[in-house]
Amino acid sequence: MSRHQSRPIRRGLPTLSTQATAVVSVAMVLLILGIVSLLAVAARSIGSEVRSAVGYVALVRESASPDEKESLRQLLESAPSTSSASYASPDEVLQRWQTLQPADSSASDIISIIGINPFTAEWEVKVKEQYASTDSLTAVTDIVKAHPAVEEVVMHREMIDAINSTIDTITLALLIVAAALLLISVALINNTVRLSVYSRRFTIHTMKLVGATAGYIRRPFIAANIIGGIIAALIAYAILAMLLYYCRAIDPVVTQYLTAESMALTGLGMLVAGVAICGSAALFAANKYIRLSYDRMFGN
Repeated sequence: MSRHQSRPIRRGLPTLSTQATAVVSVAMVLLILGIVSLLAVAARSIGSEVRSAVGYVALVRESASPDEKESLRQLLESAPSTSSASYASPDEVLQRWQTLQPADSSASDIISIIGINPFTAEWEVKVKEQYASTDSLTAVTDIVKAHPAVEEVVMHREMIDAINSTIDTITLALLIVAAALLLISVALINNTVRLSVYSRRFTIHTMKLVGATAGYIRRPFIAANIIGGIIAALIAYAILAMLLYYCRAIDPVVTQYLTAESMALTGLGMLVAGVAICGSAALFAANKYIRLSYDRMFGN
């Protein structure tokens, strides 16, 4: 018996170099998915912050009684749509308006021109994110307008529609990119795992000849690739963490919308994706070569 023939049959484990190549390939794919996921999280956080700044201004009638003003305060502060409500007296509104005027503008001294303060007291109300749309705000402001202490309600419809349209467009674009990358990653990882199983196809055939069951043959491939997926996810997450640390060192604003919870969920998602995709790809690839006859293995 030759030395080649006397070598023991190893169970279907891929070679070290093949496994290392597969792990690196999977890690790069998972890294890209992780980056896109964090971009989506950051976009959602920014969108929530922008929407939380949306609201309306309720101008108070000069002739409103103290009881009516108190009733208006209770209405605005207790409304389920209200995130925050701040009151400004006529003098505070005037002062705020004057700070917005150019330094050389004579309009800033409006009291000396017309003799009175033309501004009335007002309530500036910020609404919760779920109410930050034109339809929701219209329903809310209709109730406020009907209050006897309210003279007028100002709501910037065009700005609200533009904000929601921009946020929805960005979110949709990120979802499309994420879906496309997920499909590409599944295809790439599947091909990588399939090649690692392909390199051991004759070992699979030999194991079949000595009576090994399909489950016995599949088990080492699936286990090895699941471990490879875990290692790849850890590598990808480590690289992602280093990239975020570098970005934070350059400009802290870049990462202020990424919480520890979002980072943990992203890492967990990368781990689950690595295990699920690598494990299922190994299962299908092993099943394919288990079913193949010896003659057909030369053409696959």
